[in-house]
Amino acid sequence: MPPERIAMLTFIVPLNLSYEGAGIRSARRRVEEVAFIQPNGTKGFSRHRLARWHAASDSFDVLDGAKERQAFARWCDISEQTLMDEVDRRAEFLNRLMEEGTSSIPEVNAAIERFYEAEIIARRSA
Repeated sequence: MPPERIAMLTFIVPLNLSYEGAGIRSARRRVEEVAFIQPNGTKGFSRHRLARWHAASDSFDVLDGAKERQAFARWCDISEQTLMDEVDRRAEFLNRLMEEGTSSIPEVNAAIERFYEAEIIARRSA
């Protein structure tokens, strides 16, 4: 893809699909990384890795670089501290879902909708 086209994107999210032992029924889908793209007059675009998956541990790094946190916070028009506070709140929410055994797609979707309505929309209208 030409760099000038990439510069028109905001995020690039490559996915990994792998199969363990039992074939298609054991499919594992993971976001490999979330890359944040910003137009840049000199090279066409700047790329910042916001999240990265580690296959060996099946874990993620999220906003672990200062440069990435600063760029994304600027784009969101919030402070870096506010950004990290929001990441922490959402991590707590997802951990709570796991602790409660919420795992089906419809249950997770409904929980996310409730979180969004209670936490995000209420704050915007305040």
